[in-house]
Amino acid sequence: MPIGVNMHHGSHYVAIQSLEGFLEPHEIRIVNAGGPEKRFEDLRQGRIDAVAIMEPWVTVAEKLGYKIIVEAHYAGLEVASPDLDQETFAAINRAISKAAKKLTANPYPYLHYLIEQVPPEVVTLTPADFNRNRLRFIDPAPYSQRDFDRSYRWMIKWGLIGQDAGFQKLVDSRFDNQAIHLVHPDASALQAN
Repeated sequence: MPIGVNMHHGSHYVAIQSLEGFLEPHEIRIVNAGGPEKRFEDLRQGRIDAVAIMEPWVTVAEKLGYKIIVEAHYAGLEVASPDLDQETFAAINRAISKAAKKLTANPYPYLHYLIEQVPPEVVTLTPADFNRNRLRFIDPAPYSQRDFDRSYRWMIKWGLIGQDAGFQKLVDSRFDNQAIHLVHPDASALQAN
């Protein structure tokens, strides 16, 4: 059964990671089905049998009676242009950190942003429809060489990246410690490794 994902994005990686413990590699069939709303619509219309989706679409699916086969939490990274200056990068991270704290304390006042993504002809959501345990948010943190190496080996294993890349080529960690200290002035020295 093919699983609809957005190729080379979080849904693609999470789908493989969620299934590889239960299926042989040749049994995992991934197809490009676009963004989350399109993937869900393809599922509803019977054009695809399974999809990897995120909120608010998981809650939409549950409310409409679809079955969750496997659930995972995606840990993403922020991607910035190489010409982004340290102050702007730190300001972005301060905003993300502030939002993560507010959302962790009480996500319900902000769920209207997710609810607004769902056309009313699909379903009407309320904040009470959301599973609180799915709403997880963390502070920005440097991407360590160890985490990179683990992810890189996994991506090579699945043919998702060439073997000619590496941490120094793909990760710009110039601002990691400086930006974290601008976000969290009381933080002790952090190491990127």
